[in-house]
Amino acid sequence: MATAEEAGRPYLFLASAHTHASGRSKEAMARAIAEQDGIAEGLVCIFSVLEPCLSFAGVLGTDHGW
Repeated sequence: MATAEEAGRPYLFLASAHTHASGRSKEAMARAIAEQDGIAEGLVCIFSVLEPCLSFAGVLGTDHGW
């Protein structure tokens, strides 16, 4: 957040990692902000989002008696 503040750019929390549900991609949102603020290059904004990770799986072992 300090980087956004130092650069005078917005720090935006997105409620969902799945921006397609809202009909706008993160890229489209950033492009709209850049156009609105007259940014041609450099930092446009910072998006913050909690993305779910399903990279683990529980395994039921017969040796545990579960």
